[in-house]
Amino acid sequence: MTEVLTSIAVTGIHSAPSFGDLRDSTHLYNQLEDISAQPVEVPREQLEGLAQILVRHNAQDRFGIHLIHTHFKLDKGSIMLRTPVPKHSGYWTRQVDISKVDLHNIHGTVFALGGNRNFMAYEYGAGPASDVSAVGPELLCDVIQYLTSNKLEGLLGLEILNSAKERDVEFDLGDNFSTVTLGESKCIPGELYRVTTWLVEENEGNIRCRGHKVCVVTRSGVHYTTTTNSAGVKISDVTELEKFLKDAGIILDC
Repeated sequence: MTEVLTSIAVTGIHSAPSFGDLRDSTHLYNQLEDISAQPVEVPREQLEGLAQILVRHNAQDRFGIHLIHTHFKLDKGSIMLRTPVPKHSGYWTRQVDISKVDLHNIHGTVFALGGNRNFMAYEYGAGPASDVSAVGPELLCDVIQYLTSNKLEGLLGLEILNSAKERDVEFDLGDNFSTVTLGESKCIPGELYRVTTWLVEENEGNIRCRGHKVCVVTRSGVHYTTTTNSAGVKISDVTELEKFLKDAGIILDC
């Protein structure tokens, strides 16, 4: 049993990915459910079972519980990569050509179980992974066993948390094949569409899951963002992104 536990490692956390790993990530991403196909609410008992495992391993400040979902299909040879949007306490996650990625300067951000029954990143962020001391093999084994025994592999995964405690709001940028996630105080959120990440909180033995990241319905009445001025315009950098968000009524200023 010990030999099995110590053999578990996750690419994108414990080691840098190869180009082959990134191609596998693309394949996994395109097999996952679109957000519209996932349930509006996840049963509380399913979240709490996973929350108890995170607390038992003292990993609740490191990982959130993630609703596995996608917003579109990736082109062959590309991955989803986060770029910081520091002025608005957020990040822009967009399709990036794998050949342009610095393999030693990215880390996994959201993880789902792959075909080998181990976690695989299906989105990445720029920069190295932060502290991985909480990501031991026993934690991974317990989470994997819980997900597989309860048939939750296609519903729930893990997300590496940032240091901010403010709720995050995710917007689908529609034809630009990307999403942007902003701190709630930095944007004008719309109506709740789905909770996509839960924080696990423990106080004197009481454990609860709190919605930390949400995908919202915008003023246009759909969960993806469109604007009259920016329709069909390709967003290529953060400056253009901020202009798009202002035109869409998501932020007040650039």
